[in-house]
Amino acid sequence: MELGSIVEFLNSKSILVIGATGFLAKIFVEKILRVQPEVKKLYLLLRAVDTKSAEERLHNEWDYLYLSLYMHGTIHAKCLCTALYSCVHVCVCMYILPRTHIEVTFFSLFVFSSAYVCGEDGGLIKENPFRLGTAKISTKLIDIGKEKKLVEEKLRNLHSVHAEESAITSYMKNYSSKRARMHGWPNTYVFTKAMGEMLLVHHNRGTVPLVILRPTMVTSTYHEPFPGWIEGVRTIDGVAVGYAKGKLKAFPFNPKLTVDVIPADMVINALTMAMVEHANRSTISEIIYHVGSSLRNPFKFSNFKELCIRYFVHNPLIDKDGKSIKVGKLTAFSSMASFRIYMAIRYSLALKVFHLAINTVLFQKSYKDKYIALERNLKRGMRMAELYEPYVFFKGIFDDANSEKLQRAATKTCSEAYAFNFDLTSINWEAYMMDAHFPGLVKHVLK
Repeated sequence: MELGSIVEFLNSKSILVIGATGFLAKIFVEKILRVQPEVKKLYLLLRAVDTKSAEERLHNEWDYLYLSLYMHGTIHAKCLCTALYSCVHVCVCMYILPRTHIEVTFFSLFVFSSAYVCGEDGGLIKENPFRLGTAKISTKLIDIGKEKKLVEEKLRNLHSVHAEESAITSYMKNYSSKRARMHGWPNTYVFTKAMGEMLLVHHNRGTVPLVILRPTMVTSTYHEPFPGWIEGVRTIDGVAVGYAKGKLKAFPFNPKLTVDVIPADMVINALTMAMVEHANRSTISEIIYHVGSSLRNPFKFSNFKELCIRYFVHNPLIDKDGKSIKVGKLTAFSSMASFRIYMAIRYSLALKVFHLAINTVLFQKSYKDKYIALERNLKRGMRMAELYEPYVFFKGIFDDANSEKLQRAATKTCSEAYAFNFDLTSINWEAYMMDAHFPGLVKHVLK
């Protein structure tokens, strides 16, 4: 396995980026243009009704990128919002859905999935592909065509009775979650990722190099284009944000378990390394890379909790009145059952008391306001807990043998290995969280 020069590989190449307005896509495009201004073309595929809308969306969502490119003096005109042509050398798909069907005649294909397509498996989880129709529950088989038809049928029925969009969204979320759990996946997100992988592997059949990257929980950038850059509340940061705002006092997670996080720029470095290595191969191959930290540099939930508390106690957020938001301890519950009991005692009993007061002669507006606030906090807390349940109680460790092999090969045979570092053992989690991640979360997400 020899990579040679990544910069030379990128010279005069045309790359198609599907899902071009996503967080990881922006980091990928910025990196390519910065390290190799002589890349031929970048075709950025995004959803829009027409060319004008596409250009507007590109500019609106890529303000950060344009600023970064100007700072580096890079010509960003190489980003072209246009159709796909046969001159593309490499295709990078930043998302994967079961409807994905790409004609892969002219290029190598590199796809982002998720390490959590493994469902709720435990132990050491290998970098193995899914086979078409194989469910996580051994007694079940997946007919992807049937799943698609079921969803379309449900949507037609809802539209036929003129259901409101909010009701349709709520119903379809519940329905799709039910289908995912029936086949052994905890939620729709990883279920659709798994089906997408199945289709790609099945339809590719060794026609082009196919690389599936399975990152774990993607967090803010470690180093490039600058430390701590992030868009939106991602993965476990919902807990950090809720705590920092003073709205989260308790949460279900086992402090002894690993929170498998990886900085976004390291994910992109791994992708670029894999792209070069497999595009240079003389034989067609399919390979999966786990990109995560749980095996070689584990970061515990107990560490995350302690650092989160320490940071926001010493660096409190400021509320709308200009006052510091005081935060205290964050109580961890090692099971969903114990968390539900806590929520019932803290909120449900109080809600019953307020409800009684509201419906008697003691009715006052202040009671109603407190009732609404309590009810909102209860729903928010339970919704967040149920959303994160598959991850905060996840007991698997992701084997990253393929990624480690790629990293070793890069160190020996790539002249720019340091510039494309994705060695998770090099991360000091305390320094990263305190100096990059939490400050970045405050600056770029909480503003």
